Amino acid sequence: MANFGGKKISKAQTGNKFSPTECSTSASGSGDMEKVLTALTDIQKRLINIEKVNESVEQIHGDLYDSDGIQERLKNVTQMSKTTTSDVEVLKEENKFLRNEVDLLRNVVIRMDRRMDEISKDVVHLRSRSMRDNILVHGFAQFPGEDLYRYVPEAIKKNLGVDNVRFKVIHRNGKLLPNGKPVSITGKLIDRNKKFDILKAQAMKKREKKQIPFYITVQEPEEISEERKRLYNKSDKFRKDQIATKVVKNQLVLPDGKVHEEAVKPLSNADVLSTSSEEQAELQSVELVHTHSIERQGSFFFGVAGNAKTEADVNRIYKKACLYNDTASSNHRILVYRFRSEDGKQLDGYFDDGEHGAGTRLLKFMKDRNIDDTAVVISRWAGNVHIGYERFKVMEELVQDAFDQLAGNRDMEA
Repeated sequence: MANFGGKKISKAQTGNKFSPTECSTSASGSGDMEKVLTALTDIQKRLINIEKVNESVEQIHGDLYDSDGIQERLKNVTQMSKTTTSDVEVLKEENKFLRNEVDLLRNVVIRMDRRMDEISKDVVHLRSRSMRDNILVHGFAQFPGEDLYRYVPEAIKKNLGVDNVRFKVIHRNGKLLPNGKPVSITGKLIDRNKKFDILKAQAMKKREKKQIPFYITVQEPEEISEERKRLYNKSDKFRKDQIATKVVKNQLVLPDGKVHEEAVKPLSNADVLSTSSEEQAELQSVELVHTHSIERQGSFFFGVAGNAKTEADVNRIYKKACLYNDTASSNHRILVYRFRSEDGKQLDGYFDDGEHGAGTRLLKFMKDRNIDDTAVVISRWAGNVHIGYERFKVMEELVQDAFDQLAGNRDMEA
């Protein structure tokens, strides 16, 4: 029985089966059950996660230790690494052996090139000796049925006053040209001393400014005549600077008797092959331009050029150009250069490399076009067809192309 407001009320009067205390206890038990269920659910989820982790661990274990697992693969990689290391060592030894072989072959080629150069000089010398009794007669009137054995000595006596000139052999060097221009005559004198008498008399006529209907020169190999022509051009430049030089046996001799040493010298294949790796690395800084290539009846032409303000610049450009595979394999590598030094002096020069007449022609072209501070190397691969003076026109085109490229680069840098 409960007491409310001083009144005693029985359970029957309230109409409730449980007291307030009993209701509170029941509600608290329900909340605990929910917590237990939540905890069980959380545990179940964690167990599931643990199972997944366990599966992952087992998968990782399999990846590591199965027959095709990482451990086995690492063993294979280790074995392959050992094999590769062994192969690398073998390759190093083979590379060392091959390098030695290449060095040996290069040295053999250098020796062969030098021997070939000596042989070429000997051949030129022998040709020169075989021509020492010969003269060339230029501009001598030509007509059918001519008797040169009689006409030429008579003309020499009449115009030069040299008597008793006789020939072992004398002939024209070709048929009459369509334009009517006389073909030159080659004659082998019986008396060699008559050659000097003829040349002396001709020189006197020239000093007296007297005209004769022909002119006579000595016959000699082109290699000698072209080199002498180049040296005479240099001698003339020295004379302008009040330095008296003279050409003696294809050498330029200074007033003190010493032979003039040129700052820019022709490069042989042996010189190019002898270039050290250090020098080749230094030459990488030399900037060059490349012309387009031109083909004429089987002959191919190509040019390489660079900016030159000193003779040292010319040497570097020349050597780097010759180190190119295409240039090295060409028949001729013609160098021509022209620049103004710091003291304002105009310096120029050329080397024909067997393409006789090319250097003088290209240097004149550069002067006429005011091409300055430039060094050009023209390479020619000769075909089977003789193309005559057409080759010089092609070379001039390449020189102009090279200069235009260099001038464009200079403008961009400015």
